[in-house]
Amino acid sequence: MKILNIANVAGTKRGGGVHEVVYNFWRIQNSLGYSSDLWFPGYKEEELELIKESDFDKVRALDTYFHPSKSFLKNFKRLLSQMSEYNIIHQHGIWVPISKLTLEANKNHKGIVIIQPHGYLEPYRLNISKLKKQLAYYVFEKTNLERARLLIACSNEEYLNLKIMFPSKDIAIIPNGVSEDFYLANSKNDYFNRDKYLGRKNMLFLSRIHPLKGLVRFLKVYASIDKETRENWNIIIAGIDQDNHSQELNKIVKDLKISDFVYFEGEKFKDEKVNIMSSADLFILPTFNENYGIVVAESLSRGVPVLTTKGAPWSLLEKENCGFWVDNNQEGIKMGLEKAMLFPEDKLKLMGENGRRIAKNYFLWDGIVHKTIELYSWLINGGEKPDFVYEGNKSSKNQSIFNDK
Repeated sequence: MKILNIANVAGTKRGGGVHEVVYNFWRIQNSLGYSSDLWFPGYKEEELELIKESDFDKVRALDTYFHPSKSFLKNFKRLLSQMSEYNIIHQHGIWVPISKLTLEANKNHKGIVIIQPHGYLEPYRLNISKLKKQLAYYVFEKTNLERARLLIACSNEEYLNLKIMFPSKDIAIIPNGVSEDFYLANSKNDYFNRDKYLGRKNMLFLSRIHPLKGLVRFLKVYASIDKETRENWNIIIAGIDQDNHSQELNKIVKDLKISDFVYFEGEKFKDEKVNIMSSADLFILPTFNENYGIVVAESLSRGVPVLTTKGAPWSLLEKENCGFWVDNNQEGIKMGLEKAMLFPEDKLKLMGENGRRIAKNYFLWDGIVHKTIELYSWLINGGEKPDFVYEGNKSSKNQSIFNDK
């Protein structure tokens, strides 16, 4: 079996959650003895970041005419020819011209194409840059999605949305995960054991710093809580800044007069990420929309309870008593945040212990990647359908994802 993971983005600088999934699929598939390659539109330095000496022929940053985010690929015909070598073509992410490459491969080769949208088809996200997405949809993405053998959702909520749009498609549910190395890593120190943090408890945001993540409304909610409740808590904001959103947040913090409680810590990777995440008392993700939220699983794996909105598919936080799953509006966030801030310390600690247990049982990558191999084998060889694959109604007509005719 020869596998191609082709992604719209990869690497720690631009990849975000999609990178975490793609990289671990590729890495662990190879460790299990399968031939798995990774392609993405990008730069040579991003390619070198991902590979070890033995991987030089397994990772390829594809040349583009413009910035890789636009993905207008050079050497299209040569790439298309090389795709004929693969039994499985697993596309990660949509809305960029790698979809055109996958579509042409689906037409011309015998390899089986599956598409994992990674939340880019969620209703909230469809309204972001809507005209550009409509153009891409009618030029190539609609046909690409409809001709794919199967779609992959990472949560039950994403599955239900995809089922509405594509009732005829088979859809698999495969969650995102956490590496065993991250789960087992020792935190070398208490990141917040410094005078500047004033000995307060610390709630941590660590993700892309982007308007979609809901930090503007979260800061407004925090400022509206009575000072006696919030004066024992800092807000720590870390991650990759996108579109200079940190500058906007800094201004809001000053306008709200909460500068003494909010710290911007920049990007965090590897040991620093382990340390800052392990040292937090509460992890926050006040997102408007998230098809999964890998940082939630990561935080749980480090034994830290999570507060996130119902814009993310994490009902498990309440079911397993490992966090707070709040309504996706300012009132819901305020109610949940006040509850978390007043929660007894021993109960927060218990929530963290519950989260670590859940992460070990459900969110480690090795077990998740075995599902991809089971899925690929079924698609190639037939036999008994995996229990995480839900067959579509082949007599149903797929809907326009933009609700137009």
